[in-house]
Amino acid sequence: SSAAYELYQSSYTGRAHITALLDLLRSVNSTGASAASSDRTIDVQFNDDAVLEHRATRVAQYFGEIAAAWTARYRSAGQFQERLSRLLTPLSAAVAPPARVLDFGCGTGNFARTLCDAGYDVWALDSSAEMIRCCRELLAGTSARFLEPAPAESSRIETPDCWFDAIVASSVLEYVEQVEPQLKEFSRVLRGGGVVLFTVPNDATVSRRAERIFRP
Repeated sequence: SSAAYELYQSSYTGRAHITALLDLLRSVNSTGASAASSDRTIDVQFNDDAVLEHRATRVAQYFGEIAAAWTARYRSAGQFQERLSRLLTPLSAAVAPPARVLDFGCGTGNFARTLCDAGYDVWALDSSAEMIRCCRELLAGTSARFLEPAPAESSRIETPDCWFDAIVASSVLEYVEQVEPQLKEFSRVLRGGGVVLFTVPNDATVSRRAERIFRP
């Protein structure tokens, strides 16, 4: 497994791919290109941080576009309503109200609203401005507070250390580009003995298989 990782790092990262591609372009340029094109200098830089930021922006845009539909799904019966009870039951068993809970990737705020109604001190965070707008509307009149993700460091949660009693991430981590730094940040802001509850998709289900086919 160590050898496989080293092979990946040396030959298959985005940076290695770009380097190999530039070498190929230079070789073609020196053997078969016109005199005019041979004067051109190829200068491409592969910026890992920029790529990650671009992907994070695309995720935020995607959820901004489906925010209205997301709210409608929670209004109907089915798996979205089931998801609320499946999260609330273990959470209430682990930490009782008025524990301070972060709804990480709060979406339109349906679970955050459930937490508020149960008496928790709710903090909500989402990378989509439209999702946060819908969440603020749904949580109007409650004591819920909202966090904005740090643009320079997407995994950063802008609170002191040991701030939360619990963190809930409902079908969110599969959209996080770098999961390990995010989990470390969870550990930083979680008090000793606190809990993290998260769900991730079951890729064996028919709906998830269909999403892999039809989602861009």
